[in-house]
Amino acid sequence: MSVMLSAAGITPDEVAAVAAGETLTWAVDLAGTVGAAQAAFERLLDGGARIYGVTTEVAGRSSFDIPAEHRGAYQIAMLRSHACGTGPLLDRRAARAAWVTKVASLATGHAGCSLALLTALTDVLNRDLAPAVPTTGSLAASGDLVPSAHAGLPLLGEGEFLDEAGDAVPAGPLLTAQGLRPLTPGPRDGLSLVNGTSVTGALATLGLLDAELLLATADVLAAAGIEVRCGHRDAFAQAILNARPHHGALRTAGTVELTLGAAETAQRVEGQSFHDAYAWRCVPQVHGAVHDALGYLRAAVSTELRSCTDNPILDGDSIVSGGNFHGAPLGIPLDSATTAMTVLAGLSRQRLVGLMSSSGLPESLVGPGGNFGLGMLVATVTAHVLQLNGLVPASTRWLPIDEAEDHVANATVAAFQLRAAVDGIRHVLAAEAIAIAAAADLRDRPSVGPALRAVHALTRQLVAAPGPDRTMSASLTELARRIHELAMLPDSIRCLA
Repeated sequence: MSVMLSAAGITPDEVAAVAAGETLTWAVDLAGTVGAAQAAFERLLDGGARIYGVTTEVAGRSSFDIPAEHRGAYQIAMLRSHACGTGPLLDRRAARAAWVTKVASLATGHAGCSLALLTALTDVLNRDLAPAVPTTGSLAASGDLVPSAHAGLPLLGEGEFLDEAGDAVPAGPLLTAQGLRPLTPGPRDGLSLVNGTSVTGALATLGLLDAELLLATADVLAAAGIEVRCGHRDAFAQAILNARPHHGALRTAGTVELTLGAAETAQRVEGQSFHDAYAWRCVPQVHGAVHDALGYLRAAVSTELRSCTDNPILDGDSIVSGGNFHGAPLGIPLDSATTAMTVLAGLSRQRLVGLMSSSGLPESLVGPGGNFGLGMLVATVTAHVLQLNGLVPASTRWLPIDEAEDHVANATVAAFQLRAAVDGIRHVLAAEAIAIAAAADLRDRPSVGPALRAVHALTRQLVAAPGPDRTMSASLTELARRIHELAMLPDSIRCLA
């Protein structure tokens, strides 16, 4: 399988596929589009046009011209000087995704970069290489200047790649070993490599995809919990949702109804309480709002992946300078998504608490021969939720760089915070699954609905049935790593229908 790159951009799923190792190929007209843009840019340069970052210096020194004989060296110096990041390295998936989002931006033909640069980026991706990129340094102001410089230097045979263990190794020898020659940057290639939102866009894309899977998982867990605690499905009735038809609420309700299965599952019986607790009854409204927040982020990411975030850009036979490098269009939706996922984690925690004291089940879901049961899972989950509660919107916290760069987006931090929320909620949902599976084992009735059967089956692959007390850290961690597999259940049911 391969992913086709064209001037029209790329999709979030395609970014993830190439980041995971799929081959990147070019549309038949892509070389012509990028080559024509390069030629137009070079005509402007040859005609004496004054071009920011090419014939002039950058930022607060943009009034200073660069002598023609020094311009090539300036492009390389830009990469070297900007590569001053610190901290842990991006993981391999995120680092490769940063290359994919960069190549998608340049493929639009608006930058006027060299065709050789697009080729170099494609070659390193198709050799399964990944740049070594420190996590700290980007303000998402003039784009991701610092991490993008680290991602760009290996193309020149400088900087570092990641080896198979995820450690940084010198780029030059590995480039040679792969049969690739170092790139000689074109007139604006250094600027194109450091400019733009490629790192933030990559993190946002991967964070979005992971968050969507976990939200779908939470919908399935809600359905399983309703059945196992003998709740009822009235709150998911079409009449209720039609009276307040938010898109996300309709989507969640449809998933819960589908994965509860037969109409007889989780029906309210005579004498039963009219209402389940909010943690189950309000799942369409809460999970639905999270769906809508992620929809906002998906729209922003999808637009970003078919956009040019470089500066300046070509406009026919002229060149214009603006602010397409600014990260706010990603930062604000990212903050919204992180808030939404934190709310989702809190609701999952409440369902976990509710399962610990459900009617007809032993307190804390204590199994045969046990004393404490699963009660302490609530402590671990609460710690995760409290950590997520500390993630305040990054877009509202920033400092200016200088008089020219007087507002920064802080969107890269927003992207990292979404990743933190995703990691935290994996563990929260895994704990909820453990409690659901334990409750199913402790009840004297078979599981009926597809959701409950699926949650029980996945959990029992990794976590033992209720019994004597035992350590759970390793099994909780491993289940958290795989909990997103439950997201596939609705589609598998539809395929069998």
